[in-house]
Amino acid sequence: MTGNPLREEVVAWEGKKEEACALLGLSKSRKTLLVAGGSRGSSFLNRVFLEALDFLPKEMIQVVHITGVEDFAPIAEYAEKQPFPYRVFPFLDAMGMAYAAADVAFCRAGANTVTELFFFGIPSILVPYREATENHQWYNAQWLVKQGLAVVFSEEELRGPLLARELLRLLNRPSGFPESESRRVQFRKSAACIAREILDLPGEEGC
Repeated sequence: MTGNPLREEVVAWEGKKEEACALLGLSKSRKTLLVAGGSRGSSFLNRVFLEALDFLPKEMIQVVHITGVEDFAPIAEYAEKQPFPYRVFPFLDAMGMAYAAADVAFCRAGANTVTELFFFGIPSILVPYREATENHQWYNAQWLVKQGLAVVFSEEELRGPLLARELLRLLNRPSGFPESESRRVQFRKSAACIAREILDLPGEEGC
């Protein structure tokens, strides 16, 4: 078992919280919520998160919100009116920076997302995409639950007030990564391990 390969540009942000917050224009004294619905965004996650904001203490939070292209303009307009730092992106290439800044995440459960949340040790609320092939995002999410880093909800059961309660619970829980550093090292080196295994495979004669 090698673990899912992590991109170098993501891994490079490990331990750079202050730098990430500075580049994103965030405060060091507030808790950062990361909202990300995958590469194309999620209208469901966007809507429920905006509902949850009505129940969250504005004096303690700040937000990095990756909306997708379709929802970007209205959410960016909404964000400008908020009394706390609220950074909105239709898409973000520098996901490592967002992870480095985050204290809690609200996301889908794609394989890369789940692995990266684990690597950065970010407590998360996950809503698997229900149309994913063979419901694989649900299984991805359950793996992160077993690591002690996530809670999982379906779209049918999650509403703004419940999301707000869960976000606050995770924000107020004691800090500390629940797994050993050796597990994170495994993912940091997984691409090299895969390459080494391929190179070590015996070739067939005549090839």
